Amino acid sequence: MFTLKNFLRIITIIISVIALVLINTVCKPCHGLMEMPCERSTKIADVLLVIVILSCAVSFVRKRIADIVTAVLTAVLGIFLVFVSKFGHCQVSFMSCNTKTFPALRISGIIIFAVSLVILILTAVRNRKNTSGR
Repeated sequence: MFTLKNFLRIITIIISVIALVLINTVCKPCHGLMEMPCERSTKIADVLLVIVILSCAVSFVRKRIADIVTAVLTAVLGIFLVFVSKFGHCQVSFMSCNTKTFPALRISGIIIFAVSLVILILTAVRNRKNTSGR
Protein backbone atom coordinates (compact mmCIF):
# COMPACT_ATOMS: atom_id res chain seq x y z
CA MET A 1 0.00 0.00 0.00
CA PHE A 2 1.39 3.36 -1.00
CA THR A 3 1.05 5.84 1.86
CA LEU A 4 2.44 9.25 2.64
CA LYS A 5 4.98 7.66 4.98
CA ASN A 6 6.19 5.35 2.22
CA PHE A 7 6.49 8.33 -0.11
CA LEU A 8 8.52 10.19 2.53
CA ARG A 9 10.77 7.16 3.02
CA ILE A 10 11.39 7.03 -0.73
CA ILE A 11 12.24 10.75 -0.66
CA THR A 12 14.68 10.10 2.20
CA ILE A 13 16.33 7.28 0.27
CA ILE A 14 16.60 9.44 -2.86
CA ILE A 15 18.10 12.38 -0.93
CA SER A 16 20.56 10.02 0.79
CA VAL A 17 21.64 8.39 -2.47
CA ILE A 18 22.07 11.79 -4.14
CA ALA A 19 24.13 13.07 -1.20
CA LEU A 20 26.22 9.89 -1.22
CA VAL A 21 26.93 10.23 -4.93
CA LEU A 22 27.63 13.96 -4.69
CA ILE A 23 30.14 13.77 -1.84
CA ASN A 24 32.02 11.02 -3.67
CA THR A 25 32.03 12.65 -7.12
CA VAL A 26 31.19 16.32 -7.76
CA CYS A 27 31.46 17.56 -4.17
CA LYS A 28 34.39 15.34 -3.22
CA PRO A 29 36.87 16.88 -0.78
CA CYS A 30 40.40 17.53 -1.95
CA HIS A 31 43.07 14.88 -1.44
CA GLY A 32 46.52 15.61 -0.08
CA LEU A 33 49.62 13.48 0.30
CA MET A 34 48.17 12.01 3.47
CA GLU A 35 44.58 11.60 4.61
CA MET A 36 43.03 14.99 5.25
CA PRO A 37 40.60 15.54 8.16
CA CYS A 38 37.81 16.34 5.71
CA GLU A 39 38.26 12.95 4.04
CA ARG A 40 37.75 11.27 7.41
CA SER A 41 34.57 13.30 7.92
CA THR A 42 33.38 12.35 4.45
CA LYS A 43 33.93 8.65 5.22
CA ILE A 44 31.86 9.07 8.39
CA ALA A 45 29.14 10.76 6.31
CA ASP A 46 29.27 7.86 3.83
CA VAL A 47 28.57 5.40 6.64
CA LEU A 48 25.75 7.56 8.04
CA LEU A 49 24.09 7.86 4.65
CA VAL A 50 24.30 4.11 4.03
CA ILE A 51 22.69 3.50 7.44
CA VAL A 52 19.90 5.94 6.55
CA ILE A 53 19.29 4.14 3.26
CA LEU A 54 19.28 0.71 4.91
CA SER A 55 17.01 1.78 7.77
CA CYS A 56 14.49 3.27 5.35
CA ALA A 57 14.61 0.10 3.25
CA VAL A 58 14.03 -2.05 6.35
CA SER A 59 11.04 0.08 7.34
CA PHE A 60 9.27 -1.00 4.14
CA VAL A 61 9.45 -4.62 5.30
CA ARG A 62 8.79 -4.22 9.02
CA LYS A 63 6.00 -1.67 9.30
CA ARG A 64 4.82 -1.55 12.89
CA ILE A 65 8.07 -2.10 14.74
CA ALA A 66 10.29 -0.06 12.49
CA ASP A 67 8.12 3.05 12.04
CA ILE A 68 9.17 4.90 15.17
CA VAL A 69 12.64 3.36 15.50
CA THR A 70 13.55 4.12 11.91
CA ALA A 71 12.20 7.65 12.05
CA VAL A 72 14.10 8.44 15.26
CA LEU A 73 17.30 6.83 13.94
CA THR A 74 17.02 8.70 10.65
CA ALA A 75 16.36 12.01 12.44
CA VAL A 76 19.43 11.52 14.65
CA LEU A 77 21.57 10.61 11.65
CA GLY A 78 20.27 13.70 9.83
CA ILE A 79 21.47 15.83 12.74
CA PHE A 80 24.84 14.07 12.65
CA LEU A 81 25.13 14.86 8.93
CA VAL A 82 24.63 18.55 9.68
CA PHE A 83 27.49 18.50 12.18
CA VAL A 84 29.79 15.93 10.51
CA SER A 85 32.30 18.67 9.67
CA LYS A 86 33.14 18.85 13.38
CA PHE A 87 35.01 15.54 12.95
CA GLY A 88 37.51 17.35 10.75
CA HIS A 89 37.69 19.88 7.96
CA CYS A 90 40.27 22.02 6.22
CA GLN A 91 41.21 25.31 7.82
CA VAL A 92 41.22 27.14 4.48
CA SER A 93 37.74 28.44 3.68
CA PHE A 94 37.95 28.05 -0.11
CA MET A 95 38.87 24.35 -0.06
CA SER A 96 36.49 21.90 -1.70
CA CYS A 97 35.25 20.42 1.56
CA ASN A 98 34.22 23.83 2.89
CA THR A 99 32.63 25.06 -0.34
CA LYS A 100 31.00 21.86 -1.66
CA THR A 101 31.14 18.76 0.54
CA PHE A 102 29.92 20.04 3.88
CA PRO A 103 27.23 22.37 2.50
CA ALA A 104 25.83 19.41 0.54
CA LEU A 105 25.86 17.30 3.70
CA ARG A 106 24.24 20.06 5.77
CA ILE A 107 21.42 20.53 3.27
CA SER A 108 20.78 16.80 2.93
CA GLY A 109 20.97 16.36 6.72
CA ILE A 110 18.38 19.09 7.28
CA ILE A 111 16.05 17.57 4.68
CA ILE A 112 16.47 14.06 6.11
CA PHE A 113 15.81 15.39 9.62
CA ALA A 114 12.69 17.28 8.51
CA VAL A 115 11.27 14.31 6.62
CA SER A 116 11.92 12.05 9.63
CA LEU A 117 10.06 14.47 11.89
CA VAL A 118 7.07 14.38 9.53
CA ILE A 119 7.14 10.57 9.59
CA LEU A 120 7.27 10.64 13.41
CA ILE A 121 4.29 13.00 13.55
CA LEU A 122 2.30 10.86 11.12
CA THR A 123 3.11 7.74 13.14
CA ALA A 124 2.10 9.43 16.40
CA VAL A 125 -1.19 10.62 14.89
CA ARG A 126 -1.92 7.16 13.51
CA ASN A 127 -1.11 5.50 16.85
CA ARG A 128 -3.30 7.98 18.71
CA LYS A 129 -6.23 7.32 16.35
CA ASN A 130 -5.76 3.55 16.72
CA THR A 131 -5.71 3.66 20.53
CA SER A 132 -8.61 6.10 20.89
CA GLY A 133 -10.76 4.17 18.39
CA ARG A 134 -10.76 0.97 20.45
